[in-house]
Amino acid sequence: MKPKCKFSLFGFITFVSLQSWAYASQLPSPPEWLRKLQPQPAWWLQVEAGYDDETTASNRWFRLKGIERRISSAVRNGKSPTEDRRKLIKYLTLFTQSGDISSPDRTGLIAEIAGTYEGLADYQRAAAKHFEIVAEHTQDEISLHALGSQYERLGDTNSALRIYEFMLSTFKGNTIGAQIGKVGVAFLKGATNDCKLEKPEWWDRYQHQPDWWSNVTVTMPEFSCFKDGFQYIPSGIPKAQDGKALAKAWTLLLDFSPITCAEKIITLRIAASAYSKIGDHHRAIEWAWQIPEGFSGDTSSSTNALAFIASEFDKLAEPQHAREIRNAIPCFSK
Repeated sequence: MKPKCKFSLFGFITFVSLQSWAYASQLPSPPEWLRKLQPQPAWWLQVEAGYDDETTASNRWFRLKGIERRISSAVRNGKSPTEDRRKLIKYLTLFTQSGDISSPDRTGLIAEIAGTYEGLADYQRAAAKHFEIVAEHTQDEISLHALGSQYERLGDTNSALRIYEFMLSTFKGNTIGAQIGKVGVAFLKGATNDCKLEKPEWWDRYQHQPDWWSNVTVTMPEFSCFKDGFQYIPSGIPKAQDGKALAKAWTLLLDFSPITCAEKIITLRIAASAYSKIGDHHRAIEWAWQIPEGFSGDTSSSTNALAFIASEFDKLAEPQHAREIRNAIPCFSK
């Protein structure tokens, strides 16, 4: 079963990048919806970015950092930074057109534009900007992974799979790119192994919410993207109540959609750890169990989760179960 983890200069540059993609490299061709994407969002003309091309580059960088700080502060406090994100995108876009920044700096600004579009849940334009980068830097492992992730969020499994297959064939050995490609292909193809895990006899007794759940109030803002929730919880959720609020918050974040497989794995790991810290080792095991059970294609995450599960069985004084889990680790590491 597949895991469910869901004409300006700017326009001209994007158009040229997309058109040259298929011809300048062996990278997969862009999906049709990306080729037809309008260069500017509907809100573009209504946003005043405050960009001044006449000021010094250092002053422009200073203003840029100020907008970034406001956005980060808003997210940590559970506020919507939509307007500032729109300003940032327009400011960054105008900055990339400046003639006094280096090529590496321009690439970095484009990557930040992509990340900011993701923050607005505009995953199509986020994909388009990552696309613009990899069209010129076909060995950029991070941007290729980011592009595949945007395709995942959009539900364009075929395009995501082609990116990960390209990474798997391009990057060799134990390189980061090869590992990302291997895991991505395994996720999207629903690859499984023949390893068996026997659930303990008490499993069904801990499938429901804990007794304290309704007594612990957790207010989660309406996030526009997963990363906002991921950033908000450590700073916005009170650490009182013996850590129960944090355990509940990470559990609730798992319901966010769209969420990529990689995002789900890391949230499962954090949720499991949160339950362990409040002494609920049964639920810690059940949350961590979902990683090797549902995402065995990620051998590193699966084996780490199994080691964690075994240690939780130790805390429950269940040495037989701990031994069985440790004996299964070599199978999941293949």
